[in-house]
Amino acid sequence: MGSNVAPSYANAYMHMYETKHILGHPLFRQYGGYYRLYIDDLFFLWHGSKEDLVNLLDDLNQISSNIRFTVHNDPEQIQFLDVTVYKDKGNNKLQTKIYWKATDRNSLQHYTSSHPKHLLESLPKSHMTLVVRLTSEEQERNRALNHMATQFLERGTPNDSLITLNNGPCPWIGPQLLRHWPIIKTDVELTAINKKKVQFGYRRNKNLKELLSPTDP
Repeated sequence: MGSNVAPSYANAYMHMYETKHILGHPLFRQYGGYYRLYIDDLFFLWHGSKEDLVNLLDDLNQISSNIRFTVHNDPEQIQFLDVTVYKDKGNNKLQTKIYWKATDRNSLQHYTSSHPKHLLESLPKSHMTLVVRLTSEEQERNRALNHMATQFLERGTPNDSLITLNNGPCPWIGPQLLRHWPIIKTDVELTAINKKKVQFGYRRNKNLKELLSPTDP
């Protein structure tokens, strides 16, 4: 993968391979489901027996090509790239969470490094956004966010950089105000001030300049 076009070549080759040998295979057509491919890493659900899965793998590895597969399967959970896909025993649905290797060490950029300050300030948001996107269950998501915050603190990131003001819409004020708006409109003075339909405005978050160069009160 030393060339910039190598991933494109790999994707084109694997598209041809999967179309010809995998998606059209009788066993996959009968038992395969939810198929996803990232370059040469495959993820799919299997509704047949383990013996049928082994037979599919044997058939693919006997094809005259430079592609050889190894398979990892588990009825409860499995890792794919940086995601763990697992079965929620409570509702029997599939959930996802971010995958950390047991041997992983804290390799986040240290806050005292010589990198640009705006880059160091943006790292917590980008990493935690990834955690939120990859983790589907709320309790597991909160645990992963706390773990990520601890890692940033260990690397010298100030606590203020991890706690930001969130001025998102309140989930109940808007609907209640709209519900009772006809009563409010009976006030002649208010009706004279605002003749248009009701609109909501929210206080904005602090921008980067305000965070990095706060003014004295």
